[in-house]
Amino acid sequence: MLRGLKTPELLVLAFSIAIWPRTQVFSESNFILN
Repeated sequence: MLRGLKTPELLVLAFSIAIWPRTQVFSESNFILN
């Protein structure tokens, strides 16, 4: 599965997976505060 991916694509995928929950929590808390 991962053998077909190039290194930049894998880094972007890992980065987006790491950042996505934080952006969701930030947007929800920002919505509640406003």
